[in-house]
Amino acid sequence: MKTVSEDNVLSVFGLSLNLKGCDILKKIQFSACSGDLLAVMGESGSGKTTLMNVIAGRQAFTSGKITLNGAPFGKQLRRRLGFVLQNDVFFSNLTLWETLYFTAMIRLPERLSREEKLRRLNEIVDILDIRKCLHTVMGDMFTRGLSGGEKKRASVACELLTDPDILLLDEPTSGLDSSTSLKLVRQLKDFAVTFNKTILVTIHQPSSQTYHLFDTLLLLTRGEVAYFGKAHGSPLDFLGRFGFKCDPLYNPADFLIEVMKESTEKLEEVIKANAESYQTFNAPLKKLEITEGLTNKAFVPDLSAIEKADPEAMHGSQVPLQSKRFSRDCAVDLDDLGLDIQESRDQRWPTGFATQFRMLTWRNYKQSKSRIFEFHDMVHFAILAAIAGVLFFQISKTAEVLRDRMGLIFFCITFWTFEPAIQAVLTFPSERGLITKERSAGAYRLSAYYLARTVSELPLQIVVPTLFYTFVYWMAGLNDVTVFFMTLPILLLSVISAQGFGLLIGALNSNMKVALLAGNTCILTWLLFSGFITQTIPWWLRWARYVSHIQYPLSAITIITFRGLEPVSCNNTAVSSMSKCSDDVNAFITADDILHHAGIALPLHCYISTLAIVCIVVRIAHMVDLTVIDDRYANFKDPINNTLFEKIDKRLNDCTDYPGRTAQTTLDCTDYPDRTAQTTLDCTDYPGRTAPTTLVELHRLPWTAQTTLDCTDYPGRTAPTTLDCTDYPGRTAQTTLVGLHRLPWTAQTTLDCTDYPDRTAQTTLDCTDYPGRTAQTTLDCTDYPGRTALTTLVGLHRLPWTAQTTLDCTDFPGRTAQTTLVGLHRLPW
Repeated sequence: MKTVSEDNVLSVFGLSLNLKGCDILKKIQFSACSGDLLAVMGESGSGKTTLMNVIAGRQAFTSGKITLNGAPFGKQLRRRLGFVLQNDVFFSNLTLWETLYFTAMIRLPERLSREEKLRRLNEIVDILDIRKCLHTVMGDMFTRGLSGGEKKRASVACELLTDPDILLLDEPTSGLDSSTSLKLVRQLKDFAVTFNKTILVTIHQPSSQTYHLFDTLLLLTRGEVAYFGKAHGSPLDFLGRFGFKCDPLYNPADFLIEVMKESTEKLEEVIKANAESYQTFNAPLKKLEITEGLTNKAFVPDLSAIEKADPEAMHGSQVPLQSKRFSRDCAVDLDDLGLDIQESRDQRWPTGFATQFRMLTWRNYKQSKSRIFEFHDMVHFAILAAIAGVLFFQISKTAEVLRDRMGLIFFCITFWTFEPAIQAVLTFPSERGLITKERSAGAYRLSAYYLARTVSELPLQIVVPTLFYTFVYWMAGLNDVTVFFMTLPILLLSVISAQGFGLLIGALNSNMKVALLAGNTCILTWLLFSGFITQTIPWWLRWARYVSHIQYPLSAITIITFRGLEPVSCNNTAVSSMSKCSDDVNAFITADDILHHAGIALPLHCYISTLAIVCIVVRIAHMVDLTVIDDRYANFKDPINNTLFEKIDKRLNDCTDYPGRTAQTTLDCTDYPDRTAQTTLDCTDYPGRTAPTTLVELHRLPWTAQTTLDCTDYPGRTAPTTLDCTDYPGRTAQTTLVGLHRLPWTAQTTLDCTDYPDRTAQTTLDCTDYPGRTAQTTLDCTDYPGRTALTTLVGLHRLPWTAQTTLDCTDFPGRTAQTTLVGLHRLPW
């Protein structure tokens, strides 16, 4: 099951993050290759965790770019990344085995059988040496469980299960002793080397032994890169140039952190020198960008490879890429890359909805069962039920105790509003981190999570209230069996509704203290306006009674319980204060009069239907709130780069402006020394066949691009475009065209000649647009002896937009070139 990853390059270019006017990250640049263990070090507050969050897609950034093998590191590619948080977040009541089992079942692809997933799980367990604690609960601050080191390895195991190509670990050794830290980092090192993984680790102050396990070091200070390069020897030599000397007996990691705490001009010089040296350090790295709509194979050749290549063996501009791995520069096979990207796009979720719902229901049931049926809570419920049963034992049905009967109903409703609401308020904030982490990793759908939580907790939520109400109801003798079965569903509906309010309040407030205050405030407000505590509500506040959640189940159960009550004479002191008795002392008070006096004026069905609607509305509101939270932490597309990609993609693939013509580009070699860029050629002359498109540094357009022609339609012929900056050092690209006898299907190229007044701009001319006119060709090989002929356009009324074309005189002696005019009046596009 363990797979060796293809060579990958994670690159970060000019990454900056500004929050509320404060620069958290400033132009971070580095790259990490497969098989390497990269340490991100720096003093506290240097931006290590923020950098990890940005790479993982949990934090948007202000400017810059993150790529994987040249492709924008967006939502799809982030599925190939694992992220171990600094704080280990788990469901506390699950065992380690159950936690890993859930991760394997839901995050490994659906195509794998259960046996294959379990085999993968056991392999990871053995690699990280955690088999001895498989059946220990995870634990939390209230429940004893795994130790700190075991929890950290459990976090790593959950990510390694998915076989990520890139693994990010934020402070994995935090809180661990040096021996445990060394063992963990050594395991990560072995994993990176054995399976060709890219692993980035933020670490504060590693021991000397731990530090020497790292291959590469990224040293941060105040959000800037102070050093990026080899971890051994080089950083000390680099800092030594600025007067920072390390004692041979001193731990290099401790020395580096101490230097980063300095606030001197020398440290500013270090940062500046590192920025200047980065280009040299990373020069061999080909920074590739892949546009949408890639259909053919594409290679971005090294210039040296072009010079050495056999022209007869070349097709179009495809030059075989040398597959070599160095410690600092990596070559990329774009065939494999394209396949990986396509597979990732096709598989949005690793498992289907049914699997997600089943596993989420199973996990939430396991977690909630222990929480809801906790022993101390059961004792708490039993004691309160016993006290209420004894206090209201076999309450009489006379008028003297009507208020007491309503008081018992009020107690049951109030208690089972407080209990589920506060429990839900406390539960969701503790789960928020884990849900956000799993959703960010693309583990499951939000709809699957919400439905599974609702279904799994529903049976658990109604068991205890049912037992409580059953015991109290029959101890008090409120009414008969029919009334019991009519009132119980209303109580349970109130419980579910109250839990929904608690979940909503918990989701709206990330601070648990604030969530508790908000929950208590809501419930106490409902109590005051329920109509039981006081029945003389000021007229301008009477509307608030209909906002009280408690009023609806209280009124509904009271109506059902008091139904059929025998009329009571006004001579009874319990009802003598009613207004009806003031008018006629011989009158009788009916059940409707009692309900009206209590402020219960609506029909029964209104209270029940309103309670049901409220239950549904709060659940929907909770779902919407979860969606907002999910969007806040979801993988994002950088707005700056994304907009540019869309513009460029449209510009390169839209031929409507020049139907039947070609897109033309220019290349400035000064901005991209030793780099090449290719653009799509002729969307109509070769219907259904386009030249591969690969772009370099898209955010720096319009300084693109070299034109490539695919000559597969002409077997045995080639029309390669080669880059040659030697004739025009630091300026523009000169092109060479072969196979012109196949005209009029001619390749067209434009060259910006503004830098070369009195020289030639190269294009092609189509005289069919100007019938009756001809183009005169003057042969002049003096500028390029033995090379090219210059064609000057005569007779056009559109001058000064004149065009000249080049002809290879050696390949076609005595021949002339038919030229095609390409939208000159629309230049300089």
